[in-house]
Amino acid sequence: MCLERFFLQKRPLFLYLGTTNPKPHMLKPITDKSTTSNLQPKQSKYVDLEIKNGILYGTYKNVEIDLEVAKEVVTTRLQFQQGETYPTIVFGDNILNANKEARDYFVQKGEEGLSAAAMVVTGVITKMLVNFYLKVSKPNIPTKFFNTEEEALEWIIQFRK
Repeated sequence: MCLERFFLQKRPLFLYLGTTNPKPHMLKPITDKSTTSNLQPKQSKYVDLEIKNGILYGTYKNVEIDLEVAKEVVTTRLQFQQGETYPTIVFGDNILNANKEARDYFVQKGEEGLSAAAMVVTGVITKMLVNFYLKVSKPNIPTKFFNTEEEALEWIIQFRK
């Protein structure tokens, strides 16, 4: 079972205690309101946003990212976050391309409000783009890419408040 589904099936919310195979006795209830959100998911022209269990999820739609798109994505995300900082899991398989100006903007301004970023990509071309981005753009926050949401969640959860 995927860890995210495991968390979402529990009431109250639960905090993962750091093993790759959590058992019910290894979880403790979350009572800190900073890990929950009353925000409704946000759908924009380029990306869908949702906060679940203290993690910001972003799913890109089929898009080529230039500077204008990057600015709109960051502005939309920051408005959605309402001044809070979150670790994020980004689903990037639908990113068709991101030009240099957009990549530079994401490093300079796009990390605002983020404590870490996990990028989930499965396509070979997208993996090449993300790998290139990580090597060339050198993000200022912890950033890794993963093949599955489960792997990304296991890593990103350490950055949650």
